[in-house]
Amino acid sequence: MTMLLSRSRVRPYYRGTTRFAECTGSLFNHRCLFVCHLADDAHSRLFLRPFSQRNFLRHSSEQPIFENPRFPGPPANNLKKVTTGAILRAVQVPPSGGDTYFLSTYLAYETLPATLKAAVDGRQIFFQNVYDKTGKLRLGKSTPKSQDYREWSGVVHPLVRTHGETGRKALYLGGTIDGAWIVGMSRDESDALLAELWDHTTSTKQVFVQQWDEGDIMMWDNRCTMHRRDSFDPAFIRIMHRTTTSGERPV
Repeated sequence: MTMLLSRSRVRPYYRGTTRFAECTGSLFNHRCLFVCHLADDAHSRLFLRPFSQRNFLRHSSEQPIFENPRFPGPPANNLKKVTTGAILRAVQVPPSGGDTYFLSTYLAYETLPATLKAAVDGRQIFFQNVYDKTGKLRLGKSTPKSQDYREWSGVVHPLVRTHGETGRKALYLGGTIDGAWIVGMSRDESDALLAELWDHTTSTKQVFVQQWDEGDIMMWDNRCTMHRRDSFDPAFIRIMHRTTTSGERPV
């Protein structure tokens, strides 16, 4: 069976158009790229510079992520333009755990049963952006007066999106089922369909697992992957530097 999600190992330094094209081409083909052992911020910036110069990156500097119960990571945002990808570098990792799991949302869409494909065709999905995944109120947001999150502020995207570079279709489920609603359906209908879609997507055995070493750097394409991190001993701290790519409106 051909793997629809894979990792490509690339050499650390990419100078010039040829190297940039080689790197982004591998990203579109494999969904994930792995570059091992960039020793420090200076080496990381050298690797990222061609992407920033070609407007591939939204931020030119890395954003530190400190993870353990004492240092919660920054909240995510649901934007009209969502990041096309991300680059993560391991600065400090626990001795075990904290691995990152990737799956293909191309595969999720392409393997949908015919009835589910028909059910998602032309549909849009709403994501509330008042509370983050931990249930905390986002900065600048007020406690909603309604208990129905469909009435809260949020964003609407296609449930099936088309990749801007490859033209392939992928399911777009966001980061959590909580606070999501398929526009035009009742809550019960939407919840039932979303549960089916999440179960179908996450039950795949075709998952790539990144077991981090300090200095490892990963790039992935957010338009056709989903990822999660597993737990680790809270006695340890996991520090990652993240760079996000420029955004686009899903279509």
